[in-house]
Amino acid sequence: MLSLIKEKRRFVGQQHQKKPTVRLTIDFPTEQHAYLKMLAAKKGMSMRQYVIESLCENIEKQEHIDLNENKFKEYRVK
Repeated sequence: MLSLIKEKRRFVGQQHQKKPTVRLTIDFPTEQHAYLKMLAAKKGMSMRQYVIESLCENIEKQEHIDLNENKFKEYRVK
């Protein structure tokens, strides 16, 4: 029974994963954390999603690229 529960959790978790991900850890200034939290809340987003979307938008704007295109395999660090 326990293995069935674990298997179901794994299956449910896989349904929500859209793309493979990696964990990125950064040190963020304490005094700006509350402001970041407020900005995310104003948009009805989690801080995680707000940071991801903001970072991707900034990269696209600075580099004049579309991150949704699947052209980035050549840029992977080996």
